[in-house]
Amino acid sequence: MTQFQYKVLSFKLLEKPIVKGTKKQKIKAGMKQEHRTGLLGGGKIVEVPVYEEHEVPNITGFSNTESDVQALTKDMEEVLNKMAAEGWKVISIEPILRGQYSDFGNRSYGYSLTDVFVVVLEKQIGF
Repeated sequence: MTQFQYKVLSFKLLEKPIVKGTKKQKIKAGMKQEHRTGLLGGGKIVEVPVYEEHEVPNITGFSNTESDVQALTKDMEEVLNKMAAEGWKVISIEPILRGQYSDFGNRSYGYSLTDVFVVVLEKQIGF
């Protein structure tokens, strides 16, 4: 008798970052050993972090109307490829919507945005 196992995954669609230029940021690159001398003489060897300066995007906030679709598709592709290698098959992908409301003086309107994707997978476990 053929039996199936089911798994449900969810993928959150994150707000797209608002980027205004770049900024310099120190990023930890590793550790090094230094000899430190105390006030009364003597000394010891300690581990201290080594930082490198990099140009990174200057994120000033997140959009409530635009989504980071590239990050979502990359995450979904990685997870679903791994699941496929383990014998799982996608049987359904459903968007879950959220409501958004905007008010402009005496005018207002509402609209929906995709918030989450729910993915249902199945795997045959019996023959």
